[in-house]
Amino acid sequence: MAVLTAKYVEVAYYEGYSGLFNNELTIEQPPGDVRAVEESDFKLIGGEYTYVGNVVVPAKRVLDVHFLEGWFEQYYNRIVITPNAIDVGTLVDSVTETFYIWNAYLTTIKTLSAITSSGVGGITSGVTPPVTFNPHQEREYDLEINLSGPVIIDAKYGFVFSTEIPVLAITGQRLLVWMNRPKVKQISETMEWSTDVIRAWDAEQRIAIRTRPRTILKYTYILNAQEYSKMKNAAIKWNANTFGVPIWPEFYLYGAISSNLYSLTFDTTPYEYYVGGMVHIWESDTNNQTLEITAVDSASISFGYPTNAFVNARVMPLKKGIATQGTKFKRLDHINIEAISQFLIVNDNLIDTPVGDGLDYPQYLSADVITSKQVIVNEFTEQIKYGLDFFDNGAGIVQIEKQYDSPDYTQQISFTGRTAIERWNNKVWFYGRYGKQKSFWVLSWSKDIEATEQIVTSAQTIKCQNINYNLYRETSYIAIILTNGVILFNTVTSGTFVDENNEVLSLENILPYDIDLNEIERICFMKKMRFDSDTIVLNYENFPYCTTKIPVMGVPV
Repeated sequence: MAVLTAKYVEVAYYEGYSGLFNNELTIEQPPGDVRAVEESDFKLIGGEYTYVGNVVVPAKRVLDVHFLEGWFEQYYNRIVITPNAIDVGTLVDSVTETFYIWNAYLTTIKTLSAITSSGVGGITSGVTPPVTFNPHQEREYDLEINLSGPVIIDAKYGFVFSTEIPVLAITGQRLLVWMNRPKVKQISETMEWSTDVIRAWDAEQRIAIRTRPRTILKYTYILNAQEYSKMKNAAIKWNANTFGVPIWPEFYLYGAISSNLYSLTFDTTPYEYYVGGMVHIWESDTNNQTLEITAVDSASISFGYPTNAFVNARVMPLKKGIATQGTKFKRLDHINIEAISQFLIVNDNLIDTPVGDGLDYPQYLSADVITSKQVIVNEFTEQIKYGLDFFDNGAGIVQIEKQYDSPDYTQQISFTGRTAIERWNNKVWFYGRYGKQKSFWVLSWSKDIEATEQIVTSAQTIKCQNINYNLYRETSYIAIILTNGVILFNTVTSGTFVDENNEVLSLENILPYDIDLNEIERICFMKKMRFDSDTIVLNYENFPYCTTKIPVMGVPV
């Protein structure tokens, strides 16, 4: 028997709304018919089937449903705070933030009767209850936030209305900018890495434990009585907290700055500016300003707040630092006081951004070759020494064994930055070495090899004065420095004795062209080396003049 089936669809209705429901409210299903029709429900009358209704109406079913609010219910008939959360970031000066209280009830007058608060030291809401809000009325208020409160800003205002208490949250961090301009010739910047060097017989492994250096700035100040009093009070109140430290070695003499500017235009490449960092504008101890950077490129920096007016401003980066050694004061006479502050920088950003080698040194065998004339090899500190183990029983022959296949070869090199660009390039290159971790080539800059005949490229040899190369050296590396400034790098694979005055050195690589004797300025050995210290100190004698002396050690090749 064929069966005809009618489909049944349940629709729940609630106060004129239809939609999705879950088990919270209880409503009843509206009346409705559901009929199951079968062929047996038809009777043959006069040769035709006639339908005889056999209708079954199910009992009313009870559904548990919940009405989900729509946009209208979520937006109106409540008190709205806009914005309800304000993050002031790093606060270095008093700021004003605007917020709004809106009575979103369409027909009801609401009254702000009181305000609750927590953690609001140094913050003023600008609202004085009681305040009456007509239906759909909004009022604007200014929130004043200054430096007099706690270091960590975690404040809340609760605005008490009759049936609800909407909340405004304020978060951020206060930062006290360290005042005064330091003495020019007594500034140092120290960068400290940490490297684990594991030495084997004919190789070494270097593991960078700290890829980001610890940066320490040391400033010396000469203060009068008033300046001394202000600095001492700041040290007493804030020395356990984070300071805003102007990076004086990187200041740029900008000159006049108009008020209400949101950007400054100058060459930013030799200075450490980045989005989210800060810039300090200084003209005097009473006229200075710190702003957060919102955009930066090679020719300008932009801020979120307008500048003040300055007549002769100096512009420099500002970082966060902790006075790990406190502040030392020394009275020089009845007028002047010397102060020394040392800051450990806690937000050094340079390592977080991709940096090149800065100096763009040429490379040989995948390592930089220091060819800059500003880098001086201090030969008087050069030392060649084997690591030896001595076995002495006190009576017999003393036995000696080498610890490693090659000697410890140490020197000291000096970097001089005479301009802001040179200083910056040196610093960026230091960052790229990661302390002791990354090696490079150092030229002796001596006339180690004196050629006696024209160097013919097809011969791949250099005939030179006898230096007993065949007796004491095997593979070594040389730089052929020409009078036109070109430097050619090569590898000497062996030496052959000719006579007491001459020998021939064999080269691994073919030279690009023949070289006459008058074209050679000097031929010197070069040594693959690394920094022999994880600490680099930059001494600033007169901005931007900067000198650095670093011990270096040869590495196995």
